[in-house]
Amino acid sequence: MATTRLTPCELETVKLNLFSGADLQPLLEEQQAYWSKYLHWSFNSTKQLVIHNLNMRNLNGVVLTKAGRPIGYSFFIQEGCKALIGDLFLSAAYRDKSTERFLLKTILHWAAEHPGVQRIEGQLLTLSLSLQNESIHGRPLQIFRRLFMMTNGLDYPLKPCPTRSYLQFTPWADHYLDAAAHLIAHTYRNHVDSLINDQYHSYDGARRFLYNTSHHSGCGTFHQPAALVAIYTPSREICGVCLASVVESQVGHVTQLCVAPHVAGQGLGYELLRRSLNAFRESGCEAVGLTVTESNNRATHLYESVGFRTIHRFQAFTWEAHEYLTAPDLHQKTN
Repeated sequence: MATTRLTPCELETVKLNLFSGADLQPLLEEQQAYWSKYLHWSFNSTKQLVIHNLNMRNLNGVVLTKAGRPIGYSFFIQEGCKALIGDLFLSAAYRDKSTERFLLKTILHWAAEHPGVQRIEGQLLTLSLSLQNESIHGRPLQIFRRLFMMTNGLDYPLKPCPTRSYLQFTPWADHYLDAAAHLIAHTYRNHVDSLINDQYHSYDGARRFLYNTSHHSGCGTFHQPAALVAIYTPSREICGVCLASVVESQVGHVTQLCVAPHVAGQGLGYELLRRSLNAFRESGCEAVGLTVTESNNRATHLYESVGFRTIHRFQAFTWEAHEYLTAPDLHQKTN
């Protein structure tokens, strides 16, 4: 489809809360088709949630219009002093780099100027614009390259990896939430992914992330058969966790894979992943996806070794109003 190049004078930004779900229905339908075609992910539950919040008039964001017709939108959700860019989408007929940049800059400035916001986070899978040297109010965006990987190799079960006798595997259950949150907060300390998602900085944030992943549909429908934990039997502590969801008919997604540093390098990440993929296969899934930070070499090598291949590249970004977050001793982790 040919793209219609627009100049800023042809565009108008309008507050998102002035629109109803019906007003943006055609745009959301197009977005749903895009996610299904290119990411093999059902956007329907997210679409319904966006429509609900539009009708409640409680989303902070903007709609980009041309001659009064919505051609794109973006919104953010405020969590304390953080603004999380929830989405950004442009209709294919107008999806060029200059228009994407215009919409992105608009929502970033809007979020940065919102009362109480000190930090912005975003991971926009449908953004084709390559970000570099971007700044808001003189403060730079920190950019992280991310990969969306998938495997279709579920025809046969993966071979088990011999693991230490002191490791025990058990299905995920809610009573592991607290222990898993401590594991994630400890393992992600000084890790690049803790710069992308500040929920990994603390036990409270990690627990909130785990609860949302296992109880809400933001990252698909939680799939308990493919979720499990590894127990270090001498102390009965969790030393590994793998969480999973279903994002479309016969398509699974690994939402979290984390291994404690003291048992890393012993094949535990592979074994957790193997068991999860086999459970997806037994549930009728034909493909499984996941996302990973490109610089996380240990993780990407593991995923490639079991058949995952990159189907899409995207970017995560953060912005700090004041002192910039740094991680002087980044290490590699399986996720």
